[in-house]
Amino acid sequence: MDTFDRLLWLFPAAFVAHVAEEAHGFTNWARRNAREDYTERDFVRNNVAGILLTLVGTYALTRRRCTSAVYTGVHTQQAVGNAAFHAATRASGVATSVGLVLPLWAVITRAGLRERLITRRGVTISLLAGTAIHGLAVRRQVYGR
Repeated sequence: MDTFDRLLWLFPAAFVAHVAEEAHGFTNWARRNAREDYTERDFVRNNVAGILLTLVGTYALTRRRCTSAVYTGVHTQQAVGNAAFHAATRASGVATSVGLVLPLWAVITRAGLRERLITRRGVTISLLAGTAIHGLAVRRQVYGR
């Protein structure tokens, strides 16, 4: 197992830590700032899906299946897109999204580049697509639009 793979398996744990921080107040934040009918059930559903997607994506990446697509659709959107959302809105979860998940993504990305498992072009596309994917997910799942 190379460095990229070992680091990738830290990502689901970091995402779980983020969800744990978010759990203390995100639903109330969403009711105040996004939509009044946002429920704890919405929060749980969205984050269970995110955790499962992260686990499946990490497994696929370590098996070298659809590397660029999975990296974009899972890891980049959950790291970069999520950090941008939390930093911009000050929603519950900002400390772990900006201080844990995003830096881990940067370390994983550097390892993937160094080991030639991802490319700079792929990272650029990943940043654009991943941020857009997260924005659409938040718009639908949190704001209900």
